[in-house]
Amino acid sequence: AGDIWYGDVMHGPKVLVGGHLRKVYLISFMDDASRLITHSAFCPAETALEVEGVLKQALLKRGLPIRLVIDNGAAYRAATLQAVCARLEVRLIYCRPYVPEGKGKLERWHRTLRAGFLNEIDMDKVRDIHDLNARLWAWLEELYHKVPHSALDGLTPIERYRMDLVQIRPLGPFASRLDELFLHRYERLVRKDCTVSYLGERFEVPYELMGKTDHLLVDAHRKK
Repeated sequence: AGDIWYGDVMHGPKVLVGGHLRKVYLISFMDDASRLITHSAFCPAETALEVEGVLKQALLKRGLPIRLVIDNGAAYRAATLQAVCARLEVRLIYCRPYVPEGKGKLERWHRTLRAGFLNEIDMDKVRDIHDLNARLWAWLEELYHKVPHSALDGLTPIERYRMDLVQIRPLGPFASRLDELFLHRYERLVRKDCTVSYLGERFEVPYELMGKTDHLLVDAHRKK
């Protein structure tokens, strides 16, 4: 446990997001050895930003994997995600296109989730995406993680995961600066008026940087 995590996205149901009915996407990270879901959440999009957010919660809950095996999709190919993994000393590995064997365990997880969670809940009673996620997390902790898995010799995912607990890499020195490690970094040329641009807006910087190329650190995960 903790050696390899798999990450993938599944198309989910329609639910209220910000007052509007929208399709949501389930982003999940699974521990290979135990089949434990280190974190999973329904998100309003399948962008790199959403993937990073779910990964951050997985790290806070379950420590650092040695390797992270993910899909070749655009969300996973983002330079920001690659940079985050490099700073965390997590080896990022991409599945080869058209080779489904590398994603088989996650595909089984998706089938289990559809049959045991999505098909069992009454979507008419789900208030919004936050309510859907609260139900998902309760189902994970109270059911999925505690049901014996056929591939684990009868052990449950949480039992198998705990067998290797002492070997799993803790966040350790990364814990106190995890927010900083998830900052996005962009190069910007400082204009003559001592400003830099980001997403159509201008920000003032010290005059000593005028005419120089500087690095802009952005907390893209902060909710506006």
